[in-house]
Amino acid sequence: MTIAFTIGAILLLVVIYYIIQTQALSAEVIKLRNLNKQSGKNAKAALSGLSITCIELQKAYLARIAETKRHGLLTEDNYNLSYFVISKLGFVIMRSIEMDISIEQSLQQACSASPYKASEVKKFIANQPTEVRMPWSQNTVVGYMTAINRLSFIGQYSNATIGEDSLTH
Repeated sequence: MTIAFTIGAILLLVVIYYIIQTQALSAEVIKLRNLNKQSGKNAKAALSGLSITCIELQKAYLARIAETKRHGLLTEDNYNLSYFVISKLGFVIMRSIEMDISIEQSLQQACSASPYKASEVKKFIANQPTEVRMPWSQNTVVGYMTAINRLSFIGQYSNATIGEDSLTH
């Protein structure tokens, strides 16, 4: 009989131990759920800020190439392709980040509903100075933004001065 009570007491202690562990894990799950919710809110706020920044950069870059064209420093074809590529800045970056796809895939999606094909854009970029081609070829958000920034200077400066120094003017 004492063996039965001992076994029962041991089983009762094991059950109590597992109940306490379950409660601790439940509290941990609730904490992680709240942390996940907060992270989601923070991510949405960051994407919203990024979207606004992209739109403002896009406007500035488009104004820059319009001014370059107005001074006759860009051909009509170069202007049209530059305008197209720059006008897709926000879409390409946001799509790339939200869908976790490469810049090239985002650009292909942007080209699917436009008069330009992705191959035309690639050929256009291939004809640009190294200062545009190199960051473009990285196929990253940072490289893409750098390339677009430098592309917006095309026609205003000689190839030798398109680098970082001219970006601060």
